[in-house]
Amino acid sequence: MVTQCRSQEKQNKTSKRCREEHRIGETDESLAMLVTQAQQGDRVCVEELTHCVQPRLRSFFMRHLSDPELAEELLQETLLRMLQSLPRLRDVDVFWPWLYRIAHNQIRNHFRDRSRHTTVWFSGMEPHHLDGLLHDDSNDAGRSLLKRELKEQLRRAVTQLKKLPRAIVSMRCYEELSYAQISDRLGCTEINARANFSRAKKVLRRQLKLQGVSGI
Repeated sequence: MVTQCRSQEKQNKTSKRCREEHRIGETDESLAMLVTQAQQGDRVCVEELTHCVQPRLRSFFMRHLSDPELAEELLQETLLRMLQSLPRLRDVDVFWPWLYRIAHNQIRNHFRDRSRHTTVWFSGMEPHHLDGLLHDDSNDAGRSLLKRELKEQLRRAVTQLKKLPRAIVSMRCYEELSYAQISDRLGCTEINARANFSRAKKVLRRQLKLQGVSGI
């Protein structure tokens, strides 16, 4: 019992010392010292570091997400990743950029996992350019991040088309040319241009389906 009390007293003194020395990471220098000692396995400093970063991380997630519950969930995941990866951080001076990168990846991975529930409306290719293809009316920044990634997936899929259908898709969706204008430029009939565009959409559907994105 005496030993246990002495151990608790020692831990409390260590915790107090850690707070006094680092003032919970209020300056860059104190934060660097806190991170260094946490890397060395100081459990009190690990707890203090975890406590120190939570307000800024929580603000970060709340700026990017409209769901407080999701923000808290990703915050906890980020803290876990931070503790797991902390021993591999070589330069403590870049701690915050390093940590924000982990947080950003948590947001990106969360919405990427949900990407199979996002639909690319290929019927929208007819009158609109590619930037309007992704059906997403949300103002949520996380969803916007996902939308940009899906647009990039679609653009990469277009570049993999054969030369003629790729050219037709580009003219139709990026330049918003009519089939008559496309046929004049390429020296083909309007029917041929329409047929190639239709076949290109089918190919894009298959390619994106393999990446977990449904196409209609």
